[in-house]
Amino acid sequence: GDAGSHLAGYLLAVMAILPHFHTAQKPRPWAVLIPMLILAVPLGDLAWVVILRLRLGRPFYQGDDNHLSHRLARRGLSRQSAVRLIWLLAALSGGAAQSWVLANRSGRIIANAYQLGLTIALTRQDLGRAPDLAAEPCAGTTSAALVS
Repeated sequence: GDAGSHLAGYLLAVMAILPHFHTAQKPRPWAVLIPMLILAVPLGDLAWVVILRLRLGRPFYQGDDNHLSHRLARRGLSRQSAVRLIWLLAALSGGAAQSWVLANRSGRIIANAYQLGLTIALTRQDLGRAPDLAAEPCAGTTSAALVS
């Protein structure tokens, strides 16, 4: 069901990010929260529905219409508007997770940008010199003679 698929998705996400964000040299124990932040809307909906069903004495695995989309529709939103709102909330929580990732990697991003800029500058310099070097005589031989 949903609970199992959410758990499996969360575990896959954690296994995917841990090698990149949590190393022995730079341990980041909070890195496991990034997938939870990305999945905040569906996980929050799941937790709410399970708690509500248990409080009402119903089996938590039995379906009903107490999910977030149904509750938003009962409050007057159309189905499309409810889904759009849920997507917006998911995008915001995903964006928050992404900004957290970028904040944790900002030093490396800046270093990589500097290296990229330096590489581009050196390449432009070399390309600027290329026509001059091509025009220089090569010990009195033509390029065709060099090839053969």
